[in-house]
Amino acid sequence: MAAGVDYGLTIPPSTGAYDPYTLMVNYYSSDAQAERMTDQTREWPVDIDGAERVRHVAQTQTTPRDAEWIAEEADVSTDTAVKCLTWLVDQWDLEVVETTEGTCYKLDGVTHFLRTVRSLAEEHPVEDLIEGIGALSDEIDAWKTTYEVDSLEDLRRSTDSDEFSAEERRERLESVGEWEHFVQLREAHQIAISLQTSLARLHTELHIEVQGSNFLPQDG
Repeated sequence: MAAGVDYGLTIPPSTGAYDPYTLMVNYYSSDAQAERMTDQTREWPVDIDGAERVRHVAQTQTTPRDAEWIAEEADVSTDTAVKCLTWLVDQWDLEVVETTEGTCYKLDGVTHFLRTVRSLAEEHPVEDLIEGIGALSDEIDAWKTTYEVDSLEDLRRSTDSDEFSAEERRERLESVGEWEHFVQLREAHQIAISLQTSLARLHTELHIEVQGSNFLPQDG
């Protein structure tokens, strides 16, 4: 039974070109351009059906959107969008949030984080992940030095201070968002390392167990 277990986790060799900052930008912001699609560029491939269009639009927004907005972007009826969005919520791909515009949908944070962990574990060897943790920590330390703060919470509080101009507060607020993403991504790196280690150990234990079962004494 155990011999058929496949965890689908093949760790590639290090390429020496790992860039955690680019990964952060791509993973958290790469689809922002989809949010800025214009009427001239909003042309869907013929092989993508309505449900897939709704999924794509809903999962590539940086702010919560209501069903009507998503339906228009996905070129489907509002009823179709609501059905697809409800299914995506049931699958934990999206979560519902209540805003001043009514019921809106956004990417489920936990699902997104877990997918990040799996992506890191499948696409990067441990040495790259360790390097990434160091690089992310260096960036966080740089913010501490730049803004003369000891923590993310200190920087967050400073965005309300009258000591700084409106422009400086905006800059600090942007850095708060980036810092939060770096903390999440660093944690994802750490969990990805643990995931690789746990699955490798489990694979070894199951392999030994299967080998041992091949040498059990036969009756008679």
